Amino acid sequence: MKDVILDIKQWGNNLGVRLPAAIAREAHVHVDQRVKLTASNGQIIITPVRDEPLT
Repeated sequence: MKDVILDIKQWGNNLGVRLPAAIAREAHVHVDQRVKLTASNGQIIITPVRDEPLT
């Protein structure tokens, strides 16, 4: 697991964080992939949403 310290920036009326390429690779996430955000106990958790295989 990699740890990095990032700054939260203003992005329009929202807040944003840029994911470093190394973190994105390790988490197997890519551009335009959907993620689930969860706020719990003062933490923000980002979980990749995997596409369901077609049957």
